[in-house]
Amino acid sequence: LNPGGAREAQAEGLPVLQGDHTKAHLLQRAGIHDARLLVVADDELETTYRVASVARALNPQLDILARTQNTADIDVLADAGASRVISGDRASADALPAAVLRECRLDGPGPSIDTERVLRVEPTGPACEHMAQANAIRPRAAGCEACMRMGDEWVHLRGCLECGHVGCCDSSPNRHASAHSNTTGHPVMVSLEPNEDWAWCYVDQQRFRGRRSTSAHQDAKPDEG
Repeated sequence: LNPGGAREAQAEGLPVLQGDHTKAHLLQRAGIHDARLLVVADDELETTYRVASVARALNPQLDILARTQNTADIDVLADAGASRVISGDRASADALPAAVLRECRLDGPGPSIDTERVLRVEPTGPACEHMAQANAIRPRAAGCEACMRMGDEWVHLRGCLECGHVGCCDSSPNRHASAHSNTTGHPVMVSLEPNEDWAWCYVDQQRFRGRRSTSAHQDAKPDEG
């Protein structure tokens, strides 16, 4: 229904069907019967409700991920057939694709981390001068970002204390944490492993102890529905 959006998608080389996505015949043309997941990212509650209802009738086993800006609409969309609803502030541009990866179980072949928590590191002893660049960060992904795109595996996860990038350790096959530091110049990574409280400066090649703490992300709400 949005010719401009269709043209933008086609310019990116994506397959596009133009039409009313609340109609059964269009969903059938899009392959609804063989689909693994349907993502309904419409801005209108009524449209999202109709799409979820029609899709559920066409494919009772389908996973349907819907978004809404209002948490009050979660039950409504669940009644329409949505398997999961991303609501409120979590319906942002970065939360929706992360949810898609989790629903498709593509959030990494290795252990995953909680991306809904803000991570802080306070040195408990001598630390290098680059710790001044460290921030309270929210991990950008549940696993190594580059490995997930490649469909590859990792051993341990490291988080960039400047931007929140998540990469794999130097004992992992691809060493994406090191690559991120070398590319961006962000010097300090913290171990994201549950029982490890240390950070590493790639510039000074120095490890130092740190008290790691987490707190709920102020802009994020827990999954509901």
